[in-house]
Formats: sequence, structure tokens, C-alpha cells
Amino acid sequence: MRRKSIYTIGVIFLLFVLSSCANQTTDPHQGGLFSYNPAAYESRIQSRQKRLAQQKQENQSMQTQNASLEDEKSSVERERVDLKKQIASLSQSIASLEKKLRKAELETIKNKNQKKAILKKLQILQSSVKASDFIKSPKEKRAELKRLKKKQDALEKEAAALMRL
Repeated sequence: MRRKSIYTIGVIFLLFVLSSCANQTTDPHQGGLFSYNPAAYESRIQSRQKRLAQQKQENQSMQTQNASLEDEKSSVERERVDLKKQIASLSQSIASLEKKLRKAELETIKNKNQKKAILKKLQILQSSVKASDFIKSPKEKRAELKRLKKKQDALEKEAAALMRL
């Protein structure tokens, strides 16, 4: 009987050892001695290859997207530089126009002053013409009228030059 019980204990021990080796996992790193399953191993390889292919496809997609974004970035940068040049050109053009307007304003003021001066000279000339009427000597009167005519011609030239501006 003793033999039977040792035999039973041995069989139970052997079953216990074998059951611990026959783990249900398909991972060869975690499985026991008897858990090698070629179909499960191939399935794991295919699953990992499929995941690798997906990762490569995602990587390619991201690289394509990155290239597209880089193109867009350089396009935006070129546009920014172009707009900056246009702004600088417009600013320079405005400054030039402002300078011309100030010059024209100064010339207008100068022209107004010249016009006033000519009008004043014309009034003096007219007064001189009226005063020449009181000169008694015909010789002096002719000389005065000749001098006044020269003054009138000079004022007409001056007025004509002012009108051309």
C-alpha cells in the first residue's frame, strides 16, 4: 500500500508539474515547456507585421502632411516678405507724395505772395498813370508814360511767368 500511495503521490506531482508547463498563453516568452503552438506563433507574427505596416503607413502619411505644411509655411513666408516689400514701397511713395505736397504748398504760398506783390505794383503803376495826368510839360509827360509803359510790360511778363506755374 505504501507503494501505491508513493505511486499516487508521484503521479499527482507529475500532473502538477505538467499542468504548470502547459500554460494557456501563446507568447513564447511566457509559456511553459509544452506551450509552443506554431499557429499561434505565426498569428502573432502576422499581427505584428500588420501593426508595423500600419505604423509605416501612418509615418508616410505624417511625412506627406509635414511636407505639405512645410510648403505652405514657405509660401506664407514668401507672401509675408512680398507684403512687407509692398508696404515699404507704399510707405516710401506716401512720403514722396507728402514731400511734393509740402513743396507745392510752399510754392502756392510763394505764388500768392508774388501775386500780391504784382497787384501792389499794378496799383502803384495805376496811381503813377493818374499822377502823370497832372504833368504839364508834354516832353516830361511822354518820358513818364514811356517809363510807365516799360514798368507795365515788366509786370505783364512777371504775371505771365506766375501764371505758367
